[in-house]
Amino acid sequence: MTICIVVLFGVIFWGKGDQIHKQQDLINLLGATYSAIIFLGATNASVVQYVVAGARTVFYHERATRMYPKLPYAFAQVAIETIYAAIQTFVYSCLLFFMIGYNFKVEKILYFYYFIFLCFTTLYTE
Repeated sequence: MTICIVVLFGVIFWGKGDQIHKQQDLINLLGATYSAIIFLGATNASVVQYVVAGARTVFYHERATRMYPKLPYAFAQVAIETIYAAIQTFVYSCLLFFMIGYNFKVEKILYFYYFIFLCFTTLYTE
């Protein structure tokens, strides 16, 4: 699903990163980045809801037996999703960065990855 969505947004905004001549071009690029992140992030958040709903009964049972408190359970759930988000973000940001045609510099790629990773992690943990 990640590759399909990145190809869709990459084709729609193909090479727009090289064509910044006016302020509107920059706003269009920011909108492209925003929509690409929100679209995949919202899709991922809706998938995670089913997993959390299924694990809720296990959590209630373990909490009733006082096996462990809420914080370790929440930390474990976030830790697992963070690994998945890091891998997904790597694939997504590498493909999207080069398809849109942003200026190629290592620090820009890392900043782009960091921004998308924080957005995906925030959407996963909500």
